[in-house]
Amino acid sequence: MMACVLAILTPSDLPTDPDAIRALALEQNRLACTLWEQLEILKHQVAQLNRAQFGASSERLPGQAELFAQPLDLPTPPAAPEVKVARHTGKGRPALPTDLPRTRIEYDLSEGQKASFDTLERIGEERSETLHYEPAKLRVIEHIRFKYVATKDGESTIVTPAAQPSPLPKSNASAGLLASIQVDTFVDHLPINRQETRYARLGMHLPRATLCEWKLASAELLATLLPPLRNHVLQAPRLHLDDTTCHYSSAGAPLPDRPIYGATSGPGSGRRTAYGSTTRQRCCSSSLNPAPAPIP
Repeated sequence: MMACVLAILTPSDLPTDPDAIRALALEQNRLACTLWEQLEILKHQVAQLNRAQFGASSERLPGQAELFAQPLDLPTPPAAPEVKVARHTGKGRPALPTDLPRTRIEYDLSEGQKASFDTLERIGEERSETLHYEPAKLRVIEHIRFKYVATKDGESTIVTPAAQPSPLPKSNASAGLLASIQVDTFVDHLPINRQETRYARLGMHLPRATLCEWKLASAELLATLLPPLRNHVLQAPRLHLDDTTCHYSSAGAPLPDRPIYGATSGPGSGRRTAYGSTTRQRCCSSSLNPAPAPIP
C-alpha cells in the first residue's frame, strides 16, 4: 500500500503559473484515486472480519464448499420392485345401484317436429338417470270380511272369514306402522314428540300417548325374540357391556332405580345387541376369561 502524505493547502500556497496549477490538480486527482482504492480494500477486510466473527457457522470458515469437491463412489441402490397399482376409477359421478327400482320415462319428438322432416328413422336412444325420493305417506287399508248365512242340518248361522288387521288387539295400527315406530325410536333415535309432528305433517294426528302405548305393546310382542338373541350374544368371543340407571314407576308410585344393561357381541359372530335390566347394583367380573352369564 502506498503511503500518502496529506497537506492542507491555502489560497496563498497555490501557484500563480497556469502550468503549475494544472500539475497540482493532476497530482491531487491521482492521490484521491489512490485513497479511494485503499478505502475499498479496507471495507472488504472489515466485512470479512465481521462475517468470521458474527456470521453463521457455515460462513465463518472459508473453503468449506471444497470439502465435497471430490466425487464419492456411492453404492447403487437396488431396483425397487414393481408394484402393480389398480387402475384408478374415473372422477365422474358414481353409477346408481342396479338393484333400485326404476321407472322409465320416454321423451319423443312432437308431431310438429316430425312433420318438419322428409324422413325420420330412430337409430337409438340416449339414457340418463336421476335419483328420486318419494316421501313417506299414510294410507288406510280396508279389511273386508264377507259374511255368509250358512245352513247345515236345518240350522242356520252367520260365517265370516278370520282376519287380523293389526298385531295389537283393539288397535288400528298395521304391522308396518308399528315397525316404523320401533325403527324410528331405537335405530334412528327419533323422539316420540318428533314422530308425532311428522305424522301430523302427513295428515294424521297420532298423540304421543298412543304412540307410547303402541311402542310398549310392540315390545311385549317382540319379547319372544329376546331369549334366542341373548343366547346368540353370549356365544360371542367378546362382549361389550354398559349400564345406565333408569327410573321406574308403576301406577304413579315410584320404584327403585334399576340398571339397564346392554351387551353387544364383537366381530366374528355377527354384531348383535341385547338389552336387559336387573335389580343388582353391579353385574361384572374382574376375571380375564369370565364365564358368560345370562342377562336377567
